Amino acid sequence: MRNTYATINRIARLAITRSLFAVALAGWTLCAVPGAAGAASPPRPAYSPAPVLVYRLAAQPATGANGVTLWVKCNGGSGGALRVRVMASGGDASLPSPLAAVGSTSEPLWPTWLSKPVILDFDGWKKIHIAAADFTYRPPANAAADAAAPSFSTADTIGFDTNRRTGSLLVDDIAWGGDDASDNGTVIDDFAKNSGTWRRYGSADALAAAVLSITSGDGRNGAGALKLDFAEHDASVEHSLTYLSRMIAAAERPYVVFVPNSPLKRETADALPSEGEASLRIDTFASPDQVQSASFTLYATKELSNVTVAEKVPLESNTFRFDRSAVDLSVVKFVKEHGAGPLRDADSTSVVPSILVKDDRVALSQTTATPITVRMSGDAVTDIPAHTQKQFWIKISVPSNAPAGAYMATLVVSGEQFKPFPITLAVHVLPLHLMSPSKQYAIGFHGKVGAPASGSSSLTDSMPEAQFAAELKDISAHGFRYVTLTDRGDDLWRAMDLYNAAGLGTPFLVSGFSTEADAEAIEDQKDKAKGNPFYYLPTNPDTLASDLTSFKGRGMKTATIVPDEDTLTKVGDNLDLVIYRADHPYIHKLLVSGGDRQSSKRDWLYWTSAQPDAATNRLYAGFLLWRANLYGAFASDYETSFGADPFDDSAAVSGPNAAFRPQMLTYPVQGGVLSTVQWEAIREGVTDVRYLTTFYAALRECKDNHVAKDTASEAEAAIGKFLLKPISAMSDETMQEGRFMIANYTVKLRKALDAYYAKHGGGA
Repeated sequence: MRNTYATINRIARLAITRSLFAVALAGWTLCAVPGAAGAASPPRPAYSPAPVLVYRLAAQPATGANGVTLWVKCNGGSGGALRVRVMASGGDASLPSPLAAVGSTSEPLWPTWLSKPVILDFDGWKKIHIAAADFTYRPPANAAADAAAPSFSTADTIGFDTNRRTGSLLVDDIAWGGDDASDNGTVIDDFAKNSGTWRRYGSADALAAAVLSITSGDGRNGAGALKLDFAEHDASVEHSLTYLSRMIAAAERPYVVFVPNSPLKRETADALPSEGEASLRIDTFASPDQVQSASFTLYATKELSNVTVAEKVPLESNTFRFDRSAVDLSVVKFVKEHGAGPLRDADSTSVVPSILVKDDRVALSQTTATPITVRMSGDAVTDIPAHTQKQFWIKISVPSNAPAGAYMATLVVSGEQFKPFPITLAVHVLPLHLMSPSKQYAIGFHGKVGAPASGSSSLTDSMPEAQFAAELKDISAHGFRYVTLTDRGDDLWRAMDLYNAAGLGTPFLVSGFSTEADAEAIEDQKDKAKGNPFYYLPTNPDTLASDLTSFKGRGMKTATIVPDEDTLTKVGDNLDLVIYRADHPYIHKLLVSGGDRQSSKRDWLYWTSAQPDAATNRLYAGFLLWRANLYGAFASDYETSFGADPFDDSAAVSGPNAAFRPQMLTYPVQGGVLSTVQWEAIREGVTDVRYLTTFYAALRECKDNHVAKDTASEAEAAIGKFLLKPISAMSDETMQEGRFMIANYTVKLRKALDAYYAKHGGGA
C-alpha cells in the first residue's frame, strides 16, 4: 500500500510543478524569433485578431443619450484597436453566469450598436466621444431579415472589445452622452462610487490572454479604473519560448515530445509547452472499471510525414496484463468553430482541438443521411508541418478485475524522417472500486429509429437501428442514464427497447411532441415502458403555463427548462422536474452558499455542452454540479446538425435555425461515432462525481464505525475547502489535482475500514 501512496504523490507533485508555468496560447499564427544557438528557432505566437469583449449592465438605459463618452489609456506601449459596443440586453447582462458564454442569453442575441475602431496609438489618457449617429447597428443573431432596428435609447448595456494584446489597457469615466469638450454626460461607471459588475466574452484564445480587474489609484483622477492586463500573459509566453528553445537545442532530433500537465489542456497546432512538460513518459492513475484519458504532443522542428503511434507492449504489471483493446489511440483533429455557444458569432471564432480520429488527414464531410465510413481501429497516423505540433489522445479502459498496482505499456512513435522511438505509458491502478455517480445525467438526443419529422433539416435525426443502438450504447458508456426520445407510435417503443438494451434508466424523457394528443397516446401505452415517462416541454412563454397545467391535470409527469425566477414562480407547482439553465440566478445562489437548497424538487443543471472549452464540460458535469447540490445534469446536445454538413461549422442553414451552428459532441459514422475532446471531458466530470460519491460513502462509513477519526476529519476539511474554490479558478489542472486528493484520502479511509472489518467482522 505504501507504494500506492508514493506513486500517487509523485504524480500529483509532477502535475503541480507543471502547473506553475501553464499557458493557453491556442489559435495563434506563427512567426520566427531567434532561438538557442545551433538550434532551430522556435516560433513566436502572433496574437489572434479575435477580440475580447468587456461589458456591464448600466444603472439606467441610454434614454435620450447622444452617444457614449469614455477615457482610455494604454500602458506598455501602443498597439491594437478598441471598439465601443452599446447593447440592448433587456436586463440579461446582469445575469450571474458562473462562466462566460455558456447560457443562451449571450451577446450575439442582443441588438448591438458598434463604433468604428479607435486606434490605440496614443500615450496617456485620451477622452473619446462617439455620437449615436456614428454607431452601426448589428441585429441579433436570431433576428428576422426584415426586422426593424430598435431605438438607440433602448440600449442598457455598455462595453468595448479590443484586439490589443500588449501591456495593459485602462478605461475610466464611461458615460451616456457627453461630448469631446467639457460635457461628461450621465455617468455609467467611474470605478469609484458607481462601479458595477463587468464581464468578459470571446473566444478561448482571446480570453486566455487578458486579466480583467478594477484597480484603485490608477484612474485618471487617482481613483479606480477598469484594467485589461496582458503583461502577465506576455511573461508566460517569453518563459515558454525560452523553455521551448532549450528543449529544441537539447533534442538533436527533428521533434520534441511534451506531456500536458492535465488531460484536457488546450493543445492546438501552435500552442506553447509549459515548463517541465518535455517527457517520454505519461503518468496517470485510475480505478478498476474506469476510463481515463491522457495525451501527449509531438512538436516538429521540421516537416514530419506519416507519423504513427502504435501500442507495442500492452499495459501490464507483474501479475496482470490488459487486453490490447484497453488502450485506444487517436490523433486530435482541429476544427474551426464560429462561436463559443450555440450561436454563430464571428467575434468568437477560434480553432479548437476537437474530433478524435485515427488519421486527421482524411477529410470529414457528410452531405447525405447515410453516416460516412472512416477507420475506427488501429494506430493513430498524421503529418506534422514544421514548427507546429499534433496532439495524440490515449483512452485507457481499466478492466473491472484489474488488481491494484503499477502498469506499464510501450507506445512506439515512427515516421519517415526519424527513427522509431518509445514512449512509456504508466497507469497506477488504485485499490478502489468506484461507486456509480450519486447524480443523474441526461442529454438532449434527437436520433430517431423512424422517419424524421416533416421538414427536418438535421442529418443526425433519422438513422438505421444499428446506428441508433450504437449511439445509445456510447451515451451509456459515458455515465448517462437518460436521453430524450422523440419517436412516436410504434417507433417509440422500438426506440425504448434499444434504450433499455443500452442500460439506460427509467423513467425516460419524451420530447419533440407538438400536441397533447401525442402525449396521451404515449400514456395509453406506457405499460410497454419500465416506469412513467417525463414529458419534456419546450419553454414557450406564451403557452408553457397552460400546457403544464393541462399535463399535470391528466396525471402526467412534466419537465422543462426554467430560464428565470419569474417563469419558475408561474409554473413551478406543475413541474416534476425543474431544469435550470447554468446562468439562472438560483444556480449562482447555490454555488455561493455551497449548495444550500431551497427546494426538495428534483432539479437538473442545463448547459450548452458542444462548446469549445472542454474543461467547462468537465466542471459542469463534475465539481460544479456537486457544489450546487442539484440532483443531476442535462447536457444540451449529443448530435444536433442544422446545416448541410455537421462537420462544417460554417455550412449554410436556412429558416428559423439560421443563427445556430452544429452542436456536436460526437459525429455519426458507420459502426458507431467519432468522439470529441469535449465529450470525453464530460466523462471526466462524471468520473469526478464517482470519486466524490465513493469518498463520502467511505467517510460516512468511518464516522458510523468510529474509524480513523483524525484522517476522516482531515479529509473532510481538505475536500470541503477544495469544493469551495472559486468556480473561475477551477481549471482542468486544478480539477485533476482535486481528483488526486480525493482518491488519496479515499484509499486511506478504505484501508482503515478494511483493517477494522478484518478485526471486527462486517463490511462489504
